[in-house]
Amino acid sequence: MVIVKIILNQCQSLRSDVKRDIEVLRAELKKDIAETKAELIRWVVGVGILQTTLIIGILARLAKVI
Repeated sequence: MVIVKIILNQCQSLRSDVKRDIEVLRAELKKDIAETKAELIRWVVGVGILQTTLIIGILARLAKVI
């Protein structure tokens, strides 16, 4: 009976450790997702500015402004 109680206690301790590890990993994942989202937004804005500049340049060249 004592062995069963010891094993149950170890299982509860292990379960607590696993839950804590999962929470840490979840927090790290949320941080990584937020960083990736910010990086993606920067790329989209950068490409949009580049595309706009390219279109203006082409239109100016076609209108012989340059």
